[in-house]
Amino acid sequence: MALARAFLKDSLHGVEDVNEQVTSLPVPSSALRRGALHEASQDAGPRGVPLRADTGLRGHNTSIIAGREALEHPATEAWARLRGSGTPPNQIECLKETTPSLVYRLRKAGPSGGDVIAKQGRSETLRAELAIYQKVLVHLPVSTPHCYGLVEDREGICWLFLEDAGEMVYSPEDKDHRRLAARWLALLHTSAAEFAAAAALPDRGVAHYLEHLRCGRERMLLGRANPALRPEDLAVLDELIAQCTVIESRWEEVKRLCRGMPQTLVHGDFVPKNIRLRLGQDGLILLAFDWETAGWGVPAVDLAQLSPALYWRFVREDWPHLGMRTVTRLARAGKLLGRLAAVDWAAHWLKYQWVERPMGWLAVYRDDLAVAVELLAEGK
Repeated sequence: MALARAFLKDSLHGVEDVNEQVTSLPVPSSALRRGALHEASQDAGPRGVPLRADTGLRGHNTSIIAGREALEHPATEAWARLRGSGTPPNQIECLKETTPSLVYRLRKAGPSGGDVIAKQGRSETLRAELAIYQKVLVHLPVSTPHCYGLVEDREGICWLFLEDAGEMVYSPEDKDHRRLAARWLALLHTSAAEFAAAAALPDRGVAHYLEHLRCGRERMLLGRANPALRPEDLAVLDELIAQCTVIESRWEEVKRLCRGMPQTLVHGDFVPKNIRLRLGQDGLILLAFDWETAGWGVPAVDLAQLSPALYWRFVREDWPHLGMRTVTRLARAGKLLGRLAAVDWAAHWLKYQWVERPMGWLAVYRDDLAVAVELLAEGK
């Protein structure tokens, strides 16, 4: 593919907008399909901010498990079942504790003494993520985390093991990082669109986000009965419920915003907390992880935090029919669709006693959706 060839050229330079020149960041061919995973800390954004203990989502202060407790830990036992023999972790670092998801870092347990990420969660969710790693990503010319495999824990629960990505974070404020992200995502989308097996993934098209809208609205309607909610909280929920109804009534316009773009593999949560960078021999390498929400569809949500001009710069040779106006329209739709999914997720926590944080998120989403509703009303 044209973009795949360009991705490996160290002389390629891009433009983020009409005037901004961005430093080239070549990605070595030796890095393709090589990667790691680092589960982000829970303070990395609205979906990562911890709730009170009553919600089942604990704080993000990292806890360390060592000694005999580490050797007898369920993550260590599951890792031993997967690998057969090997070095057990000398420490276990708890990165995330939610209901029903747990994420640990197994220190020095991987090949050559590297760290391993152990994710425990619902079998359906982790098996879908495993399939993306092993049946799709390994066939695409993008740098990807190494997936060691999956182990059954108990009925309905599994462990998924991946390589750790380290600590080099992605910053959307850094123009070189933005360019690397746009380039990586463009390569993912253009290559996956031609890979037939990816089309069998879960639907992540526009209809998927209509379900998020309806589910989130239903959760807010039910959540209004929570006695912990204050009058001002109820006002926020009522505004969001009304906004969802307006957006649903104009859903044909939302679908129109997404026309003209090929269907492909969609990451679904391509945000800084799910991205790490690694320094290779020839430049920075981007590694995206947390593919739990990935699937097949128009990649609007993936573009929500990118420069449309920069993304178009990298896809236009492989998708010459795709105009800059279409990409800009799609990125705008992605912001709306992403917020609908976020509302659904935040509204889930309204059934618990401690509602301060989810209501804080929902107040932000209300303001964002208010802008989206205005744009839809203006036909933009």
